[in-house]
Amino acid sequence: MRRRLFLVLAVVCIAAVFAGVFAGCNNGDGKGGGGNGGAAAGDKIFTEGATLEDILTALENAESLTYWYTQEGEYSDGPKGEVYESKGVYDYKLTQDAIYLAADYREYEYEYIDHIYYYRSDGADLTVTLSDGSEGASESAVKERAEQDPERYSGMLYDMGAGKLADCLTTDADGNIVIDVAKMDEAYVQGSGYVKLNGNSIEIGWDFDYSDEENGVDRGSLTLIWSGVNATTVDIPAEVRALEADAEWAD
Repeated sequence: MRRRLFLVLAVVCIAAVFAGVFAGCNNGDGKGGGGNGGAAAGDKIFTEGATLEDILTALENAESLTYWYTQEGEYSDGPKGEVYESKGVYDYKLTQDAIYLAADYREYEYEYIDHIYYYRSDGADLTVTLSDGSEGASESAVKERAEQDPERYSGMLYDMGAGKLADCLTTDADGNIVIDVAKMDEAYVQGSGYVKLNGNSIEIGWDFDYSDEENGVDRGSLTLIWSGVNATTVDIPAEVRALEADAEWAD
């Protein structure tokens, strides 16, 4: 199913960043929908009086943060195909030393769950994945030498924080922080974008509605939340540490 692709993109986007290929705010026509996520604590940089420049500067200097988003909607595999519902929830915890991603994607009767840990141990950068869902459970561990990418975690922290937010927002003539509509694709529903400044978190979102004769329909909504600035931590569980010994070197 076409929507399965968006789970794959979400799960591998960290690897894409490490390779220097991180997509902008608008990742194709797969958007997604409402929800509530992110850490409750964190620096209060997302206030009504803050400028976009203030926020981006604070994120550039952040030692840690939480980036959470969800997508939900419906799509069809062709103009006359059956319409399926889907929902994905992706929760990133990012620090200068480690990254954790929890991904839960559901479509039709299928569910895909991934817990991915990126961290440094004994001179190597580990990527450990624990997967579960309707297709069964699996685990894997891959390592590469730490000197190959000294800025592995700080780079991702920037890209998912200040970089990602800058790709989504701009300011209007009155200086208000708003969705950067110019960066949206043709599926963006005009007037649906919003920005909520909640003190220690910022929430943004928009709706999408796309259809054509070849692909059918793809519509729904997306919500993104940044929070936990300088208050987010990543703990590596014992079951993840136990897989280090069997980790294979990356190609």
